[in-house]
Amino acid sequence: MNEISIIGFGITITIAIIGWVIAIIQALRNRNLQKEIEQKKLRHDAYRAFLMEMEAVSKEISMTPIKSVMSIMAKCSSNLIRIDSDAADSKEKEAQCIENMYNECWQAIDNIIKPIKHISQAIAALELDATDELKPMLRELKDVVMYIDEDWQKALMSTSKDKEGMEQLAELSRSRKWNRYNMLYEKILAQMRKECTI
Repeated sequence: MNEISIIGFGITITIAIIGWVIAIIQALRNRNLQKEIEQKKLRHDAYRAFLMEMEAVSKEISMTPIKSVMSIMAKCSSNLIRIDSDAADSKEKEAQCIENMYNECWQAIDNIIKPIKHISQAIAALELDATDELKPMLRELKDVVMYIDEDWQKALMSTSKDKEGMEQLAELSRSRKWNRYNMLYEKILAQMRKECTI
């Protein structure tokens, strides 16, 4: 009887220990799972913020130049029409009007390029939550953005403010770096969608 009691007590203790071990393992798994869920939520929020920033910058870069330059050219055309062609200083006024147009176009283009710097800031904020798969793409995108910015700053400072200069800037806007930027952005977007449902 005593032996049966001891065996029963031993079994009870063993079951209790096994129960505690299972409970501890389950608690650890739940904690790890909760941590993983929170990390995914943080990543999802960071990805969403990055995409919103990129969308805003892309819209600003793509829409503003057309509106700005068209508005400047319309104003210049209107001013040119108002110049009295019979006046003695008409040629000087026309030249001044065209020079003003190119100066304003340059300023508008300079303002358009400024949002590109926001991309580097958005990438820096995202890198904290990005996965190891995404980080190299982000670093490359940051480099491409830096090179684009440098190219534009050099061009805006050294290119002549005339029709030929505008053509050179138009050529720069079609450079391979912009193609690489677009390709990387699409790759980053695909990777984000793979990692989180965005």
